[in-house]
Amino acid sequence: ERLVLGLSLHTKFPDKPLWFTGFSGALRPKGWSEAENTKSMLNALQISDQNIYFEARSRNTYENALYTLEAVNPDPDETWLLITSAAHMPRSAGVFRAAGWPEMLYLPTDYRTTKTGFSSAFNPGATYSIIGSAYHEYVGMLVYWMTDRWVAEP
Repeated sequence: ERLVLGLSLHTKFPDKPLWFTGFSGALRPKGWSEAENTKSMLNALQISDQNIYFEARSRNTYENALYTLEAVNPDPDETWLLITSAAHMPRSAGVFRAAGWPEMLYLPTDYRTTKTGFSSAFNPGATYSIIGSAYHEYVGMLVYWMTDRWVAEP
């Protein structure tokens, strides 16, 4: 959904730059980077990549923020839009603030919610997945905070 929402907004505002940031979150990445996959998909769908840019070095959220800030070099009075998964937004927002990004608006996507109804309340697989995701985000936020790579909302 992050990709689809970014492209949808870019279609509405083609004069605004769209940045995709990330190489791979794997410790030993193999195959194409996220940037190469996205470029290939845009090409296959015959979507112009005019005014679309790729940061393809980062391996984690902090590097996403740092390397993209370095590439963009935004003016202090500019406002940027950060699009990422809802579960990842609190950590991402704090990391981008710590990296020195100017004013940002946040647009979370792909919320993870359970199906409605009684039967989904007793689905251990879904419950463990959601708990695992929350654990990953909160531990990541704690580690980034301890290493001065995360700043809470002012």
